Amino acid sequence: MFQKAAFGLVFGLGITLACMSPGKTVQAQEKAALDCAIQWLPDTTSAFSIHLRNKEQVDAILKSKALKKLKEMPFAKILKGKIQEVWDAQKEKDATFDTKIGMAKKALEVLINLGSEEVAIATGPNTPESFRFMQKLSNTLQMAPLAELLQGNLAAFETFEGLQIEALVKAIAQSPEKLKIPDLLVAFRLKDKKFVEETLPKIEEQLPILGLFNPKLAGIGKKEKIGGGEFITLRLNGAMLPLDGLEIPNLDDKAKKTVVAAIKKLTLVAGVGLRGDYLVFYIGPDDKFLASLGKGKSIAASKDLSPLAKHANSKVTMLQYSSKKLMELFRGNPDDTKEMFDSIKGMLNKAELPKELGDKVRKDVSEFLEEASRFIPKAGHDLTVASMNDKGYEFVNYNYSASPGLDGSKPLGILQQLGGSPILAFTCRGSAIEGEKQIRFISKWVGVGYGYGKEFGLPNLPPDQRDFIDPLLKQVEPLFKEFSRNTLEGLIPSLKDSQIAFVLDGKLASKKWGPEMPKSKVDLPILEPAIVLGVSDAAMLRKSMESYRETLDRLIQAFAGLDPTGSLAQIRIPTPEVTVKGANRIYHYPIPQLAEVDPRLIPCVALGGKALAVAISFEHAERLLKPTPLSTGALKDIDLEKNLGCVFFFDEQAFIKFLTPWTEYALDNHVPAAVEAQFKIRSQVKEVLTLFGVCKGMVGYSYPEGGAWVTRVLSNWQDLD
Repeated sequence: MFQKAAFGLVFGLGITLACMSPGKTVQAQEKAALDCAIQWLPDTTSAFSIHLRNKEQVDAILKSKALKKLKEMPFAKILKGKIQEVWDAQKEKDATFDTKIGMAKKALEVLINLGSEEVAIATGPNTPESFRFMQKLSNTLQMAPLAELLQGNLAAFETFEGLQIEALVKAIAQSPEKLKIPDLLVAFRLKDKKFVEETLPKIEEQLPILGLFNPKLAGIGKKEKIGGGEFITLRLNGAMLPLDGLEIPNLDDKAKKTVVAAIKKLTLVAGVGLRGDYLVFYIGPDDKFLASLGKGKSIAASKDLSPLAKHANSKVTMLQYSSKKLMELFRGNPDDTKEMFDSIKGMLNKAELPKELGDKVRKDVSEFLEEASRFIPKAGHDLTVASMNDKGYEFVNYNYSASPGLDGSKPLGILQQLGGSPILAFTCRGSAIEGEKQIRFISKWVGVGYGYGKEFGLPNLPPDQRDFIDPLLKQVEPLFKEFSRNTLEGLIPSLKDSQIAFVLDGKLASKKWGPEMPKSKVDLPILEPAIVLGVSDAAMLRKSMESYRETLDRLIQAFAGLDPTGSLAQIRIPTPEVTVKGANRIYHYPIPQLAEVDPRLIPCVALGGKALAVAISFEHAERLLKPTPLSTGALKDIDLEKNLGCVFFFDEQAFIKFLTPWTEYALDNHVPAAVEAQFKIRSQVKEVLTLFGVCKGMVGYSYPEGGAWVTRVLSNWQDLD
């Protein structure tokens, strides 16, 4: 769900500047922000990605006080001088250098003109099916050697490539009508069309040259009126390829003719032209998608894009959309499952297995695939909108695919177990019901796999090995059953709250983190990673974990007979040390080496009434188990009391606070006084940290709404005062 949150997660000064929102330079929001390519893209469009206000965003960076500050820094001036030296040296060596630079500048101007207003990429209605067929061909390549091995052909991997090519060609022969070029369109909104209007006729003049290279290419290019614009097109087909002498090993004549005919029927149309204010590049099997531009119902009127109405008054910078059919490629659909069933059954039917084993395998494989398919979530369309505001950027994703593993039916109480003000945190609540189903599914089929080994593998072992392994299995079987029962009856019920959090804090500090380390003038914090789980029954969880330790200990002893050295027989999993602090129990194993660094560094598991924390110190564990309202500034505009499935946040101000004493320490101990006097490194480092401060933080959260999972990611960027 938090794939879209990656747009905001940035580290490093370069990315800070590149992503810096207009902040204070963003003026009042304006209407009609959705006047873009969606108005003329047809509703048959299967996906699009549209980037808007590109120049406006770049100008905000170029005019920012932060960038000005960066340019004025000594190291930036030194770097600029070095670049100028290289530039001047190159001019002395190359008399045509200025000419080349002039051409490069002209090309850059063209690129800036192309990308300054709007860039749109779209795929047509045939793209999902084209990609699905390509996916099927890819699966065929992977499964071909396995199919041969199941038939007893042990040399399959020696002829790996040949088997793959043969299987690929046969797959094409079975469905030749599905072999098509997918539609792809790229459009640039132009502020100045003069250069393009002058260039396109020059391209048209060169088209006859194609026939001089190959007579079959004569006449393939021409100027046409398509889709409300004029395009220079190239129309190609598979018959232009030299296919008559094509040799395909191990393929009968009928299949060969089918494949050759399919390739000859393959068509490709490529075009470039102007449609209104847009320069459009297109490639596809024909010009149907291109011709549909601006005709009939547009994608803007599609029900799938109805959430855009909420953003009508926003300064939209990006729109991304994927149709349900396209999303099914990534999530799966019933047709994919049926094809998988048929493929595996076909392989098993050809496999040389004993009848009893073959019948059992076919039955179990069918049952396994049917049960596994229930965990494939139902796919739906996906829409993302990004926009600028007076605080920075906002990304909103509307995902209509089912998310059975996520529960957004109530507030995330675990937000109170993050220590109050961590640097970074990711929290979510999973579905306890779905989690239990998955564990039961895994437990069942691990047992089935074990049964195959015992029923069909063990009897075929040499007598001496069988006599050795059989008693071992009799010892191990009840332990595995005990492990499974403990999981289903102990662990899962005790954690049915199903909340989990990853936390990164930085409050544990010391002036000296090791015997060889020079003492610092100020406290130096360390990063404190931790995992927190919501607990429903602390007593049951404690009992369950004790049972796991005992079972694992007995399992080690069961395998001790396999160790001729006797080392395994000496191993026992010790009972952890327990420290009771109020209502909390903290479990740990002493690590003497860490005590030499700092005695407070004790990796531990702390269990309270409502949470379990895995931390690197008692101090952090206690902070996490104590319910504390979040005070991070990144969350001040978010209602944390609403029903949420996930929450993510990064407090950059807290991160800078963590970094500052370490930079001071590094400067004190590793920068000679002479270097400091010459380059003023200390002041430059402080200015760099100030530049990092243009990001005030970011937060992302997900919740169910209107049949979709809505994920919002807000990043707060402010220019320097």
